[in-house]
Amino acid sequence: MDNEDLRHVIVESPDGSMVVGVNPEIEPPVVQEVVVRIPRNATTRIYVKYNEITTALIYIHLYFSIASVIFRTSVIDILNTLFLVCIIPILHASRLEGRPIIIMYSLLCFISVPVFVYFYLWLYTGYFFSLGIHLLITFYWSKIYILH
Repeated sequence: MDNEDLRHVIVESPDGSMVVGVNPEIEPPVVQEVVVRIPRNATTRIYVKYNEITTALIYIHLYFSIASVIFRTSVIDILNTLFLVCIIPILHASRLEGRPIIIMYSLLCFISVPVFVYFYLWLYTGYFFSLGIHLLITFYWSKIYILH
């Protein structure tokens, strides 16, 4: 293409600056609009899929928690069992809102570990540390899916 056929021409001056020139005799190209149709009832659903192995590990922690409620019946055991009973439906509901609850309970487990170490409660220390680790692994291995 020659410069006569182009609508825009770039001209470089001797001092190194560049100027864009427009040829008014050539008509600009016609731009066709693309019509975007948005469906009226379009819904987007976000759901979370948790790993089966980590879910099974949470069930094992629940069984240990129920056993500790039966044999020791302390307030910590009862609260732990209640929290785990609340977390199990979160794992099966596949809702995005359950992820912060899992992280908060994992944080609570890790905060309670130094308290148990201070009072020489080694069984609680190991249990809550492993529960916190498994909750973090459950959170980390979860996959988020978006359905349109």
